[in-house]
Amino acid sequence: MYIMTQRQEVRFNVYNRTANIISNGLNMPYDVIDFNEGGIYDTSTYQYTFSVAGTYLIGESHMKALLNPAGGIDIRLIRDGQTINLNRLQSAETGYNAQTLKSCLIYKFEENNILFCVAGSFPKMINSAYTTNDIYNSFWGIRLDY
Repeated sequence: MYIMTQRQEVRFNVYNRTANIISNGLNMPYDVIDFNEGGIYDTSTYQYTFSVAGTYLIGESHMKALLNPAGGIDIRLIRDGQTINLNRLQSAETGYNAQTLKSCLIYKFEENNILFCVAGSFPKMINSAYTTNDIYNSFWGIRLDY
C-alpha cells in the first residue's frame, strides 16, 4: 500500500512601498509580508530564518536611485555565526537612474540559516501600487525540493 503525505509548502514574499533611497550597508527594508509559509520573516530586522532545510530559489528586486554610482544589493546568509555573500552587486549603467535591478539564485539552505539583503551604492525602493504579481521592489523565496 502506498501512502501519500502532504508536502510542506515553504515560500515567502516581502516588499516595501516607499520611495526611499537606502544608505550603503543597511539592510533593505522589506517591511510588508505578502505571504510567509514555512519560515520566519522579521519585519524589524528584515531577515528571513529558514525553518525547513532544502534547495530554494531566492530573488530580490529594487530600483537604481542615482545617476552615479551604479546601484546594487548583496544577498547575505548567516550560517554557523559566519556571514556569507551569496551574490555579487548587480551592474547598472552610470548616468541613468530609474533602472530596475533583479537578482536570483538557487542555493541549499539549512534549518535556522538567516537570509537578508544589504544595500550597496544607494539603491532605491519603488513607490508603486504593489500587487502579488509584481516582482519589483521585493525579496522572495520558494523551496524547490520536496
